[in-house]
Amino acid sequence: MILFRTPAIEYIEQDGIVFQIDKNNPFRRFDPVTLLVVGIGAAMQAKATLDEGKAGVKYAKIQQQQYVQEAAANRNVGNYESREKRKEGYRLKASQIAQIGAQGGSLSGTNLAMITDSAREVESDAFLLQRNYDLKSDTLINKGKFGVYSARVARRASRIKAFTNAVESGERAAMMGA
Repeated sequence: MILFRTPAIEYIEQDGIVFQIDKNNPFRRFDPVTLLVVGIGAAMQAKATLDEGKAGVKYAKIQQQQYVQEAAANRNVGNYESREKRKEGYRLKASQIAQIGAQGGSLSGTNLAMITDSAREVESDAFLLQRNYDLKSDTLINKGKFGVYSARVARRASRIKAFTNAVESGERAAMMGA
């Protein structure tokens, strides 16, 4: 069984176009113009696929910058809100001390425990506010990093796709009958 035949190429001119004909397979003709068009089409398709991958990475990097900016804004909001919560706690403590003083009480025992508990709750609330904003910021930063990583993977896939398209175009050209 013969797997590969040596082609017996013959050149034929027909209507001003030169064809290559394989005498072992007369239905297989290679028109140079058609082959050129197929080659140019394959090159353009490969370039478009590669450009698509590059554009995806570029877009992901821009989006990552936006996420970083949004994360920084989130941290600033968290800092501001936790600072305001602490100020609120200082006002509450001052108000409690003023009430205790107005009633003629002292800052010991139950009164001190009440002020301490209030201060602890306010500080806990401020810490949780800051922590929540920090978590949101970290999530945004990670989202940006993942987007860039995904785009790089897609770019690699576009390179593979461009190569595959070029091979398929070559195969189509080889199998084409003109």
